[in-house]
Amino acid sequence: MKSDTCIDSEREEADGLAPISLQNAATGGETANKALNMENLKDLQTRYSLSQSDIAAIVSGEFCDVFAVLGIHPTATDGVWVVRAFLPGALKVDVIDDEGVPLATCAQLHADGLFEAFVVSEKAF
Repeated sequence: MKSDTCIDSEREEADGLAPISLQNAATGGETANKALNMENLKDLQTRYSLSQSDIAAIVSGEFCDVFAVLGIHPTATDGVWVVRAFLPGALKVDVIDDEGVPLATCAQLHADGLFEAFVVSEKAF
């Protein structure tokens, strides 16, 4: 089955990591998403973001069930998904749909390459 979303990352080519910020886009290039305002985003981050101990366990390879937290997962808010990826060496991770339209730029949760974004999409992945 073909996925409607893929993760596009830029690999690290220098010693430093570029700063990553969370950005949601309904269509290519837009930085604001009407369905996911900052208040909703902060609530989702509080409810669904990983704990510091989970982050440490993932990057050290000690987390017992990475598939439970990495990849694409629904939230309790209809049409909002959390996307996480562990890509050591990545500078930036964007979530794009099957047509190449950017949906979000992931926030970097850990310098070793753990990323997260909240994405608005009415269709399931």
